Amino acid sequence: MLRKGVAALKDAELLAILIGSGVQGKSAESVADDLLKMTDHDLQALGKLPPEGYALVDGIGIARGTVISAAMELGRRRTASGRLTKYKTSSSRDVYHRFVDRLSDLSHEEFWVLLLKRSNEVLADLKISSGGLTGTVADP
Repeated sequence: MLRKGVAALKDAELLAILIGSGVQGKSAESVADDLLKMTDHDLQALGKLPPEGYALVDGIGIARGTVISAAMELGRRRTASGRLTKYKTSSSRDVYHRFVDRLSDLSHEEFWVLLLKRSNEVLADLKISSGGLTGTVADP
């Protein structure tokens, strides 16, 4: 990583860095590969797991699962904050891009309001409510 850069690493190698050490007879990279196999190498599905979900893999406990969850959340926030630099919206696509990273991995529904000036400059985005799997209540 130090010679070629972090982008040169495979997904399993990046996860192995977060995992730190393996278990008896298994390297950290092998444990990381098991974790990737659990989600069929789908990083989107991997990012949706709670810490307990990562702990289902032999060699990853709750503490390590928490580290991986935190890294996934940092990635989401980094992507979301990059999209938030656009303070003006001109279409529904702009609104989609503003919220997709923030909301796509949630296991529950949320109701948000985007406040705009007449010039479509964003004043704020406010979470009104959080709900269950299939809906949320937003009283007027």
